[in-house]
Amino acid sequence: MTATIPKIKVSDVTGLRSGSWQPKPGDSVLALIDEMAEELGLASTDANGQPVVYSARREDGMMLAASELVDDVLSGEQAVYLEPDINAG
Repeated sequence: MTATIPKIKVSDVTGLRSGSWQPKPGDSVLALIDEMAEELGLASTDANGQPVVYSARREDGMMLAASELVDDVLSGEQAVYLEPDINAG
């Protein structure tokens, strides 16, 4: 019997847009970011038309690598925040 992975609460960095995501076994953090950025209606491009890349941060502040598996880095009903990567320059 395969254990059900609990839903993950996801919001943008402001907390104004939120939802939940049901991971499947073997899902990566990248899958979470891609699916939830779209579901939450987060911008895919900036004011200059450049693509916006998002990162995921656990509620305890730990940044999650896109290549990590969700079931390795998240447990229970933890919240995850999606925030845009800022490249100054």
